[in-house]
Amino acid sequence: QLLRTLRETEYAVRVAGGRYRLGPATERLAEQLRTAPQPSQELLVALDLLFEDLGETSYLAGWWLSRIAIQAVREGQQTLRVANLSSGYDGHPHARASCRAILAFLDEAAADAYLESFTRDALTPNTKTSLADLRADLRVSRERGYALDEEEYELGVTCVAAPILNRDGFPTHCLSVSVPTVRARPRLTVLIDSVRGAAERVSRDRGYAGPSPALRSHGYEEARRAVFAGHSEGGFDAWDRCLG
Repeated sequence: QLLRTLRETEYAVRVAGGRYRLGPATERLAEQLRTAPQPSQELLVALDLLFEDLGETSYLAGWWLSRIAIQAVREGQQTLRVANLSSGYDGHPHARASCRAILAFLDEAAADAYLESFTRDALTPNTKTSLADLRADLRVSRERGYALDEEEYELGVTCVAAPILNRDGFPTHCLSVSVPTVRARPRLTVLIDSVRGAAERVSRDRGYAGPSPALRSHGYEEARRAVFAGHSEGGFDAWDRCLG
């Protein structure tokens, strides 16, 4: 059974004489390990400060091999905490606030193309899977300066994420926190302000001089309703400049 799985996933290839050698998937894995996310000290310090401020599981995510991947994690120490994602993880971007905070600051076509490259499974009853719903969420996330995941990736977990912009306004990374919902709801405003403020400080330090990503501040219930309102501020046109 194990050998069959290795063959199906191209980690092993059968050769003459019934023997096996390493398959092409091992080369891809080795390349990924050689180029594993290595965030700058500046970004790691920002992550540490956010973690110290909130005491909740905190993440740094950003572009890696053309995907938005988690690049560093600081796990909360409470008895009830979130501890289920590791560095290098890039799955289910439609359901993760850390991905949507970055996608919100791309133009709509680039964000659509990224989301369409993944299977958009309904991980919980709250998961948005249609492009229309996700576009509306990204517009609101851009307007208010943060993305919110209320039990979309995992039941019982709420996540807040805010983008880190470079001097051109391109979203290179984001900071996020994942908090058990029972603890997140009564202090959601505190979580939002801390994450958004930390990300904006790093953006300024990295040369971003444009308007604040937080163009409008929403309260908790306002934010929930705004996701379905679909109002928009338009999109940045920095994708080609930064990746080309």
